[in-house]
Amino acid sequence: MSFRLKVNLFLLAAGLAIMLPGTWYLNKVLHEQAQENVVKQADMLMEGMLASRSYTVDLVKPHLDPMLNDKFLPQTVPAFAATETFERFRKRFANFKYKEAVLDPTNPRDRADEQEQAIIKAFVADPTLQSTSGAIYRNQDRLFYVAKPIQIKNPACLVCHDTPERAPQTMRAVYGDKGGFSWKLNQVVGAQIIVVPAYEQDKAAAALVKVAVGVIIALFLGMMLAVNLLIRSGDE
Repeated sequence: MSFRLKVNLFLLAAGLAIMLPGTWYLNKVLHEQAQENVVKQADMLMEGMLASRSYTVDLVKPHLDPMLNDKFLPQTVPAFAATETFERFRKRFANFKYKEAVLDPTNPRDRADEQEQAIIKAFVADPTLQSTSGAIYRNQDRLFYVAKPIQIKNPACLVCHDTPERAPQTMRAVYGDKGGFSWKLNQVVGAQIIVVPAYEQDKAAAALVKVAVGVIIALFLGMMLAVNLLIRSGDE
C-alpha cells in the first residue's frame, strides 16, 4: 500500500469520524433553536389573546352590558373578541390558529374537536395544570400548540352559563338554550389553544444543516487535495 493511499485513507477516516457526530450535533442544536423560536412565537400570540380578553372585560363589557336586555352583543364576550381579533390576524398568517375550545359551548364554532377534547380533559384531570404544549401533525406537517385552561373564576360568568332560565333572553334568541349551561364556579370548561406552524422553522434548520455540511465537505476535500499535492511534490 503506497504512502499516499495510507494518508488518504487516514484523512477519510478522520473526516468521517469528525463529520458524522458533528453533523448530528449541529442538526440537534439547530432544531432545538427552531423549537425555541416556535415556542416563543406561540407564547407571544397567546399573551396577545389574553390581552384582548382583558381589554374586553375591562373596557368594552361594562359599557355594553346595560344593553343586554334589549340586544345581545357578542362583542361583550371575551372569547368572541379574542377569536375575532385573531381571525383578522389570520388574513395574513393563515397557517396560525387560535380557538377557545369548549366541551359544551354556547357558540357552536367553539366546540372542541377530538384533539382539543384530549387537551381539555388533561386540564380537568389536573386542576393545578396552568398550561400545556406539544407537537401535532397534520398532512405530515409539524405544528406546535400552546394551551391554557378556561376556568370559570368570575361568578359574573354564571349569569349567562348557569341555567337557561337565568341567561338573558336576547342571548338565547341568538344561540338557543341547549349549549353552554350548567357551568359551575372554578370548573374547567375548555381551553385556549394557539397553534403555530413549526414546519417552516424545521425546513430552515434543515437547510442550514445542509449548507454547513456542504461547506465542511468542501473544506475537507480542499484539504485532501492540498495534502495530495504536497505528497506529489515531495515525490518529485
